[in-house]
Amino acid sequence: MQYCESVKTSPNGWRACLELFTTTPEKTAESRLFALQVIDAMILGAGIRGSESGAAAKLGATRVALLEFVSTRYSGPSYQSEPPFIKNTLAHTVTLLALASYPAQWPTFVKDVISLAGLPDITGALTEDSARRTNAASFNPFMVDFLLKVLGSLDEEMVNPAVPRGAEEVARNTDIKDAMRVEDVNRMAHAWYNILVHLSGSHPDLAKSTLRLMGVYV
Repeated sequence: MQYCESVKTSPNGWRACLELFTTTPEKTAESRLFALQVIDAMILGAGIRGSESGAAAKLGATRVALLEFVSTRYSGPSYQSEPPFIKNTLAHTVTLLALASYPAQWPTFVKDVISLAGLPDITGALTEDSARRTNAASFNPFMVDFLLKVLGSLDEEMVNPAVPRGAEEVARNTDIKDAMRVEDVNRMAHAWYNILVHLSGSHPDLAKSTLRLMGVYV
């Protein structure tokens, strides 16, 4: 227990844990969960808006490494063998990164996670006809599932009344929602609609998850 706490409080513990989580061959699920917990502690220690000294570099390095991990390891059948608690925790870690970095340091957060799923980056008028004209060949059901986890975790952190928040967090979350309304909410709506139009038949579970997510965002 003392060793685990020393890793969490070590200035470079997060970096060692980032390597542990993303390395191949994979370590045990328990050690990877601990690694994510250390990374989460680093993100939370970066400040409400990721403005603590040196935080931007740490958050940026973590973002690059984790998105690379997701794009390479979650894009195929190996996603199904990943323990659900690891996928959910990683989605939450990505959410914490976004809360600390968006929009100032990570303005492309929504665009990036949508693109990981192979969904088109579309804004503007949303119509069924435009969605049906979209080429769905690049859609990745595994990554779509992870995208939905991230966006669900984001809502949980920002909106769920059961989560206690201080005044600074409330102000930050308001700024994030205002920034998302500029284009990113529209971007998400296009992504959700494309999932429903193109994946409902082959992946009804993703369609149900999308409808539930739309319900909490609307």
